[in-house]
Amino acid sequence: MFKFSNNVKPLSYSVALHVLILLLFTVNLSSDPTVRPMPATPEIIQAEALDETQVLQEVERLKAKEKKQQADEAYRKKAVAKKLRAEEKKLKRLKKARRLEEKRLKDQQLKSAKAAAKEKKALAKLKKQKQKALREKAALKKIAAKKKTDLERKKKAAAAKRKADAEAKRKRIARQKYEDSEITRAMIRIERQVKRNWIRPSSVANGLTCAIRVHLVAGGAVKSAQVIESSGNAIFDRSAENAVRKASPLPVPTDPLIFQKFKVFNFVFNPQ
Repeated sequence: MFKFSNNVKPLSYSVALHVLILLLFTVNLSSDPTVRPMPATPEIIQAEALDETQVLQEVERLKAKEKKQQADEAYRKKAVAKKLRAEEKKLKRLKKARRLEEKRLKDQQLKSAKAAAKEKKALAKLKKQKQKALREKAALKKIAAKKKTDLERKKKAAAAKRKADAEAKRKRIARQKYEDSEITRAMIRIERQVKRNWIRPSSVANGLTCAIRVHLVAGGAVKSAQVIESSGNAIFDRSAENAVRKASPLPVPTDPLIFQKFKVFNFVFNPQ
């Protein structure tokens, strides 16, 4: 941009010079070839007036042109400023969008990190629970195996006990039968032996019986014999006691356990 006020005079002189040269060429071409003297003063005044008008027109044109250039420049600057403002707004929007995107990405990364940490923690907890469940399952399996072993052992023990009890019972029954049989045979032998040693008193009638308690020692020897249920006849009772003593040693069983029952026993004497 130049200062118009500083260049008006040189520009005016230049324009006037060009106009004067143009007029000179015009006059020469329209007139005769004969050279005629030009009026001095009036024509100079007319030329000066014509040059001034043209200069003013040219100045106005240049002013208008400069004004238009200034307007165009102002418009351009305004457009540039508007474009710059638009670019700045766009840049701000982009920066804001970038900050928001960065924040979103950061939040997403943080959220993903938290989710990953939570998932990792959950997986660790699940793994721990599975390990605990496996340990509990193994412990329960071990307990079940022990219970099964104990149950089988108890079953076997119970079966063995039942078998042993049954065998013991069988043996007791057999023993009892054996003892009863031995006792019965011994009592029959004792009764026979006592009868052989009994002497009937002449005054004793038939059909009398009495109960005698007999005490024996080892080998079946009679320690004592005493009537505990009298026949009602004292002579018969004494004869029965004497018969028991004379029959000593009595034919008792040789089995020590059975003999224990014959140390003291009651004997019903019936000579019939």
